Amino acid sequence: MPFRWPLLGAVLLLGACGSSDDGPGQAGGVGSGSDAWSTAAGIYFGQVGSGSGSGAPTLFGLVAPDGKARFVETDGDVYRVISTAPVLPAADGGFTVTFYRYSSGRRDARGTLQGQLADASITGTLDDGNAARSYALDAVSRDYDRPAALATLAGTYSASYSVDGQDLTLTLIVNADGSISGDDGASCGYTGSVSVPDPAHNGYEVRLEPSCALGRLDGLGAYYPGSLLGLGPDLFRLAVSNDNFGFYLVLTRAS
Repeated sequence: MPFRWPLLGAVLLLGACGSSDDGPGQAGGVGSGSDAWSTAAGIYFGQVGSGSGSGAPTLFGLVAPDGKARFVETDGDVYRVISTAPVLPAADGGFTVTFYRYSSGRRDARGTLQGQLADASITGTLDDGNAARSYALDAVSRDYDRPAALATLAGTYSASYSVDGQDLTLTLIVNADGSISGDDGASCGYTGSVSVPDPAHNGYEVRLEPSCALGRLDGLGAYYPGSLLGLGPDLFRLAVSNDNFGFYLVLTRAS
């Protein structure tokens, strides 16, 4: 089938290209986890680089209990996905990991993320090989400290976007047993699964198996119960990747 690249819409999908031969960190590819427990596990939000106020680039991050991590940088209308080696801080809170960065559908940098975990925050530098930028992230405990459960996440999620002038709607059904199915309304179907690594915290491990030429995608997600909090529809923020592609999705719950 012809390759179709999802563009910015109600759901944002960012593509990536890479190779398992030179993935950052350890064998297993980009963002591979470990058996260790990461003291940095959580949901983070803050700023990176220059700028201030609403004009400053922001950084959203998910770190799983095993250290697997995905970050999304937002700079105006430009989004970049950052997939790191496992974030496993030392006893003093310091860590240095390699990462891949993906911009406009292509891997455009390999670099080093240095950080210091302290007082529910992470500060450090993001070095893409051309320039080093400082960043400062705060742990968003109100989001991460909510319990996670498959029954909580179960539902139908969707988002609309345009590809080369064609309007598509991605729909994913998450079942109470953790299985996933769905399609994009055209010619790409999806199966997969979701699991809960730590029931005490809002974090989900996700695996997607597209029928189109993308390959299996693995990553992390966080659930935002907007309807329960009086803030609008429920959302599922999801970042997945493989050796060739990576996506950031903001899916709205329909049921």
